Amino acid sequence: MSNLLKIGILVAFSSLLSIGSLSFQKTDHLFHSKDIPSISLQVARWFFDQQGVVFLDTRSHRKYARGHIPGAINLSISNFEKQKTVLSNIPLSATIIVYCSGTTCQSSLKVAEWTKDYLGDHRNVYVFLEGFPNWEKAKFSVAVEEDQ
Repeated sequence: MSNLLKIGILVAFSSLLSIGSLSFQKTDHLFHSKDIPSISLQVARWFFDQQGVVFLDTRSHRKYARGHIPGAINLSISNFEKQKTVLSNIPLSATIIVYCSGTTCQSSLKVAEWTKDYLGDHRNVYVFLEGFPNWEKAKFSVAVEEDQ
């Protein structure tokens, strides 16, 4: 399959996500000043299986160390300014999925907003509102840090 066709499919899929994701998840109660689409657990899992997708875990380093989505980068909200150079190393073509501790946690929304501001609005940034607890509950792969 040509790269142009793959990009076209991804763009079409991204458009469907932004249209359909709000109907699956109630986000009215959450702070949401940028138009950053949210994705469901199933869509997060689909993205996990794709190349060129980066997951950002906005929880504390302690929670991240106890368990996180494999390959996720810990970019906690409390250290965002110090850690934002990490974002500069993410390829321009990458899709970015931001998550935290679930629908009551707002740090994923804030970091997603800051990420779009820092990297530019043209980047594909999504929020996985259900967060790590639901990922773990679904018995998907979990990584832990060795020194725990």
